[in-house]
Amino acid sequence: MNRLLTQLLNGLCLALLSSGAGAASTNSAAPGSIEKELQQQNFRVGSCNIATMNISFRVNESYGQLLVNGRMGWTSGANTPADCLADTTHIWVTLRTPQGDQRYLKLNPGKTLAGAGFGPSGSTSPSWSTLFCHAANDSTRCESEARTRELMGARLSFEGFTVVAATGNLANMARNTGGTSTQADRMALDSRLSSAIDNAFINDDSGTGATPRLGVVNNTKTAQLAINNIITLLSSSLSQYTMPAHDCESKRTVSQWVQVNGECQVNFRSESQHNFLCEADQVSRPIRATSNVTINLGQDLAGPAIIKQSNDGWSALVLALNQDLTVHTEAKSRSDRWQITADASKIGDLELVAHQLDALKSFCENK
Repeated sequence: MNRLLTQLLNGLCLALLSSGAGAASTNSAAPGSIEKELQQQNFRVGSCNIATMNISFRVNESYGQLLVNGRMGWTSGANTPADCLADTTHIWVTLRTPQGDQRYLKLNPGKTLAGAGFGPSGSTSPSWSTLFCHAANDSTRCESEARTRELMGARLSFEGFTVVAATGNLANMARNTGGTSTQADRMALDSRLSSAIDNAFINDDSGTGATPRLGVVNNTKTAQLAINNIITLLSSSLSQYTMPAHDCESKRTVSQWVQVNGECQVNFRSESQHNFLCEADQVSRPIRATSNVTINLGQDLAGPAIIKQSNDGWSALVLALNQDLTVHTEAKSRSDRWQITADASKIGDLELVAHQLDALKSFCENK
């Protein structure tokens, strides 16, 4: 009897301890809302070196409307002024649903200087069908209102965040175009960014009349401009690609990210999701595949970036690597190449990324 009583008491204590640990690792907000703080260290946003960034955010409902509040505080790394991050900065929080699906939540925190602690709260009121999105960009597909309401009350896990911003100098360039933020203004800014990077290249004019070769980025400042444009493209037009359905597969969504460390190390990551439709029991089976690679641009590339275009409506940038650096997580395999895939209409953006990677490769080899 005493032994049985002891076992019951021990079980009760373990249950209470587990309950306390679970509560500590989840949101402290009321049911149906989200409240979280996250931190990341030693990363880069454009030309800004971030030593530490903390974000705090809350999502709740008021009179049927969603309210999203977010704040950020950060400290600067080397060669980074306190006002490096512009007031256009926004943040995509990466989260996992209980089913293992990756989703993204957008924050618009108020601007704050490095070392000044948390800045002002930025508030938005998105629709229910634009809160949890499938990729970190504004044009992607998001969860329905019914699914969003379900996820608001679910146990979500948070994996980190991505900061998207024009740095102070680029933001000033955008403001100096004058007028309102129209598509024409955006194209003008893109053109000026491309011109600034192209002007940083050293052309080999040997006087032979041959077409000058693509040159190299000639200093750290122009290397940072090239890196910044790669980040911008991978965070916007090249962040996601949807492959059409065929045979036993539903349409496949491929999401792509890049992070940088200095001018010569890039970390690429991709995740694809689709359903297999030909199971014997006729039940579709979700399949997710993730891959990642860390590339030293001065050492790991076997040659220049290659652009491929398919008759099926897609194009790709392929990087050949000196060794098996790419890790395919679910397949438990490695390979010696990395591929960035996009719709055929985005081939110009892929060419721009390839152009700058080749220039950075030369810069890093000679650094």
